[in-house]
Amino acid sequence: MRDKRYFKIIMAFGLMISIFFAPFEDKKNIAYDTLSYATSSDEGLSDIETLNYINKMGEMAAVGVIYGNTDYKGKKAADNDTARKKIESTAQGDMDSRIENEIEIEEKINSMSREEKVAQLFIVSIDGIKGVRNTTTFDEDIKTKLKEFPVGGIILFGRNISSPEQLRSLNESLKKESEANTGLPLFISVDEEGGTVTRLASTDSFTDIKNVGDMADIGAKNDTKLAYDTGSYIAGYLKEYGFNLDFAPVADVYNNPKNTIIGNRAFGSDPDKVAQMVDEARKGFEDSGVNACIKHFPGHGNTENDTHKDMVISDRTLEELNKCELVPFRYEIERGVSMIMVAHISVPNVTGNNEPASLSPKLVQGLLRDELGYDGVVITDAMDMYAISKYYSQGDAAVMALKAGCDMLLEVQECSEAYKAVLAAVESGEITEERLNVSVRRVLRLKLKNKERG
Repeated sequence: MRDKRYFKIIMAFGLMISIFFAPFEDKKNIAYDTLSYATSSDEGLSDIETLNYINKMGEMAAVGVIYGNTDYKGKKAADNDTARKKIESTAQGDMDSRIENEIEIEEKINSMSREEKVAQLFIVSIDGIKGVRNTTTFDEDIKTKLKEFPVGGIILFGRNISSPEQLRSLNESLKKESEANTGLPLFISVDEEGGTVTRLASTDSFTDIKNVGDMADIGAKNDTKLAYDTGSYIAGYLKEYGFNLDFAPVADVYNNPKNTIIGNRAFGSDPDKVAQMVDEARKGFEDSGVNACIKHFPGHGNTENDTHKDMVISDRTLEELNKCELVPFRYEIERGVSMIMVAHISVPNVTGNNEPASLSPKLVQGLLRDELGYDGVVITDAMDMYAISKYYSQGDAAVMALKAGCDMLLEVQECSEAYKAVLAAVESGEITEERLNVSVRRVLRLKLKNKERG
């Protein structure tokens, strides 16, 4: 363990040195990568000595950002004390925050029971918690069940939303109860894309909210600022009503006229333009205090059928995906997207079978994580869709998704069955404790980021 730790530190130090030679806009990302690499390990951080080494590297990385920069807003940073101090403050402050967060995360993981860790991997509907469809109010039954099953998040649908006052009350109660139970923020999530997929903007009682329209119309204007403003506007009203996670924007490239499920939800058919629009929309969400989750990896825009209804097969090859569908995802991974949703589509020309992407190690661990280098939170599409529930039990599907490389399970149809199946898989060693901790660590990192946004 000690040899492995020192090897990682040496490698991270090498990454840090590259700060001095990188363009300024890349310097902070390299500093972040340095810290992320040094702290990433299936075994977690071994002891406080490791953190001390990392802390020193953080300080040196900040110095690299300062003195490796030759041009800051048109001025020589080394010759401009104000610029130098601004860079120094930002770089060191960010690095200190990251280190403090890593310490907090490891302490939290060490204090959690196995049952609590498994529960953090679920985002379920309020109906699933209550066991009653069309739930709109928080009551003692929900309170009791959240103690028994302290989930990582809740998703609300239109059927759970009736008025502004009701929604504020429900979300505030969920937030307070979860934090009291776990000491952690709760993901309170929704599908609010704009256009045909809205939960709040399509509810008549929300007279203060306008529907921003289809993303296809925004993409057609080729106006990235409009994409940013759209994301910012949606996030603004979501945050007002207590949400902190939106399953948007759609990062699919719409390149099949027969596709009825994506259609106008996508920004367009040009992968490069879609990538730029998605990036601006995501930044609009995040700058306004709501986490964005781009979807539907590895790309749902070329399919003809709907995974809500049955298995959907894409005939794309890996080469074709790389040229089109993967372009927006790769673009966003390079820019630090926090969460990616994996679809239930099957891509047999890549995987060699009809296994849904969300359950496929070749597509999640192999393509998304290993080849594209993504280390953020990966969440499944809703597990109650027929592409999953028609062919797999909810328990088997939940275990398969985690083994494939996913971190979170969305809208599991049978919460108790899936939770028990994952717990049993960890207890038997089918999913190792280390693998469980990797996913919990990713979830907690995003939750702390969410907490900092307020």
